[in-house]
Amino acid sequence: MVSKKTMGTIDTWKRSLVENWNLYKQSKMGIIAIIIILIFFAMAVFAPFLTDRDPMNFRAPDVDVYSAQESWAKYMNATPLDFQTGNYEHLTTGPVTVFSSYSPMIHVIYVGTDKGNVYSLNTINGQPAWIKPVDNSNITSIVGVNEATTGIDPYLYVTTENGNILKMHDSSRINTTTNLTEGYGPILWNYSTGAKITAEPVVNQLGHTVYVANWDGDVFAIDTNFGSVTWHVNVGAPVKGDMALSADESTLYLGTASATDGAIYAVDTSDGSYTRYDEGKPLNSGLSYDEKGQVLYYSIGDTLYSRDASSGSLSDATELKLTGVLTAPTVDIHTGTIYLASSDGTVYAVRNDMTMRWKTETNMGSIEIAPVYSDRVNLLYIG
Repeated sequence: MVSKKTMGTIDTWKRSLVENWNLYKQSKMGIIAIIIILIFFAMAVFAPFLTDRDPMNFRAPDVDVYSAQESWAKYMNATPLDFQTGNYEHLTTGPVTVFSSYSPMIHVIYVGTDKGNVYSLNTINGQPAWIKPVDNSNITSIVGVNEATTGIDPYLYVTTENGNILKMHDSSRINTTTNLTEGYGPILWNYSTGAKITAEPVVNQLGHTVYVANWDGDVFAIDTNFGSVTWHVNVGAPVKGDMALSADESTLYLGTASATDGAIYAVDTSDGSYTRYDEGKPLNSGLSYDEKGQVLYYSIGDTLYSRDASSGSLSDATELKLTGVLTAPTVDIHTGTIYLASSDGTVYAVRNDMTMRWKTETNMGSIEIAPVYSDRVNLLYIG
């Protein structure tokens, strides 16, 4: 049974419609305007059915699609005169580039292999500018920085499964006659941390310090000029994934994961003293730091967490019901959007107030590597 109040509302709407119709029908232009509005309304409602292609699964013709064409392929098989492997090697790092205002240097990428070799490859044809044996174990990471004020020479910080961190100098140049990169990568210093390095080094160029951590929970601050240890602290559990340096470079943030629990550490970069935040469960991977909001983001299982770097206060995205095992988050510091992917192939974009911006399900299967975001072209790369 409809209430009197509801009937009154219906009658009011009826009168309003009748009055508006009487007003419009007095003018031909009014009738035409209504017809145009109704046509566009119908087109919007029935748009998926008016097109000649599937609205959900349509793929543009090949002529309209960008595609990646293979330029060259290089098999890692080091054969310089001073050493020879004899067998193909496996890549253990992704390609690393170093920005330089000296334009020829942009034609070089660096990769590491399971035989302890670092390759400097010319991006034009894949030929090595130099091949350097740095260890007899896997290369676990390569970090490239540009320390020269003139923007010419890159420096590499290379870590190994044996627990070594090395600093290398690349002085290679493009030979303008052959268009090939020529040069070599001398090792400036080598320091052993004593255990497999599991966290990618973080370089503080102004402070002339590189921070590195290993599986035994050792965290080192090493002078970038001489390779000497400034301070060393042990946090009692394996340090995993990416570490992060605060905007003022006074604090190093890192995460640990033992077999049963994990923690976040805020380490004072002046002396290695730290504050510990117990998480109760192992972190999936490393941290991501929003310099603008001074917030740390990390994932544990299927939950994204944020921790205020100043107060230590914690919030999470449990209400979003994210699924699978999440990757490390990636933050767009301009918008505060957090991007992360999952073992079930889902990709998420979460606002910094822990509300969902968007999510999309891919057919890529399990995604274990953190997405890479380019704010210059506003694209998210997932692999």
